[in-house]
Amino acid sequence: MDQKRPREDAAPASAPKRKKHSFPLFLGGVQPYWYKDNRARAESAAAAYLRDRTNHNDVTVELDVPPYGQGKPKGTAWFHGSGDAPLRAARRAIGKYDAIDPHSRNHTKTVMFREVKERHDLESAEQELMDEICAEAEAKAADAAPRPAQTPVARTPAPAAVPPAPAALVPASVTWPEEVWSRALPAPSVFNSLLAFGRPLIHRVLAAAREQVTGDKDDRRIWAFDLPPRAGSGGAPKRWLVATPAEFDAAYACVPAGRRHAYEVIDARRPCWAYFDLEFTRKDGLNAAVDGDALTKRVVSAACHALVAAAGDRPLEIEVIVLASARPTKFSRHVVLRSHWTDGARRAAPLAGSQHAGHLARRVVAALGDALTVQSGDARTTTSFVDTGVYTRDRCFRVWGSTKHGDTAGAAFAVTEQRLFPGSRPVAFTRSPLRETLVVPELQPGEIDCLEIEAPVEPPPPPPVPISQLPYGPAG
Repeated sequence: MDQKRPREDAAPASAPKRKKHSFPLFLGGVQPYWYKDNRARAESAAAAYLRDRTNHNDVTVELDVPPYGQGKPKGTAWFHGSGDAPLRAARRAIGKYDAIDPHSRNHTKTVMFREVKERHDLESAEQELMDEICAEAEAKAADAAPRPAQTPVARTPAPAAVPPAPAALVPASVTWPEEVWSRALPAPSVFNSLLAFGRPLIHRVLAAAREQVTGDKDDRRIWAFDLPPRAGSGGAPKRWLVATPAEFDAAYACVPAGRRHAYEVIDARRPCWAYFDLEFTRKDGLNAAVDGDALTKRVVSAACHALVAAAGDRPLEIEVIVLASARPTKFSRHVVLRSHWTDGARRAAPLAGSQHAGHLARRVVAALGDALTVQSGDARTTTSFVDTGVYTRDRCFRVWGSTKHGDTAGAAFAVTEQRLFPGSRPVAFTRSPLRETLVVPELQPGEIDCLEIEAPVEPPPPPPVPISQLPYGPAG
């Protein structure tokens, strides 16, 4: 007799007990004549089909059948289990296909449903699983970390005249990113520790960070840092940190260089400097003849001229800041253009928001055309040197001194150019490189005098061909 292959969600008897999760999917195109009057049998048949399709045992289906003439039937499939096995099974079930019930009583109507897609609450269920995985990894890292011996220290008051000691790096024994940042942040006062907000806080979900920022009176904003990616996943999960630029900068100085994987989260509602993400791959000898630095200069020149044109008759001076990430398999540059009005007292002239920065990027791409075309992935696939996807809401933009999780510290973004346009006079930084290279500036009340960039005008579509000029003429 053939042995049935073991289910993916089957766990050995020695495995520790974990929380059970449920991941919902929407069943679309439920056929009205398939289930007849026996809904329980139909739900059982649909669940059996999905169990066989995904090789996952614990699947249940619920059908929602409205009265005749009051809407279409629909269903929900639930994938249950511990760990990430039910989530991976649910992902395998997603798609458009005809789910056939071989035991249907109506032999002419055997299709149960035609589509499986994500339900709106799948994301929250996935976040709950991610939190569990991160908590397990955090606990494992804490257990593996060496514990220093406790030595009693006599309590002697420090002299009032002694200045505060400089911030110390987080010890190398602390490895879990959330713990690293928790130690790097300043300890709250007794009063602030009683408040829900009003101080720097780390959040597990972006929505909670947004809630803290709303109504914050200290100009706090959202930042992010990477957690170790899960096996087989494409990107690293993140934690969200709410702090002022000064609070974040002070904490950042306490994070060891090799563990800096931090991002500025660009709020589309705030004024921002013009910014660009410029990159192309060097893997497998691709783009070997492309001069990335020369292309960067062309993008900067085109962008500066576009900003000056948008300013009209008002004089404009632009500080050009270029940051480079040194990686052998990828050319990567971040460009920040800090424009200032010079009619009268010199003052900031940021763009009205990231949407306007995106308009500027598309104008540059249109102006330079094919000169920005580079290879991506293989020799037959091309893309633009200017990444126009970095202007969406709450975009994470890596900060000075940081790398992606898994890269070496040598790949951290560093300033390679700081000059004025027009001309080439050097720009002097008066604060830390991190704060000087942020996309969202630190503005004081009354300093907001924004520059707006209109969306590039798309060429009009060609006029329709008259019927008389069609190959076969008008229909007779």
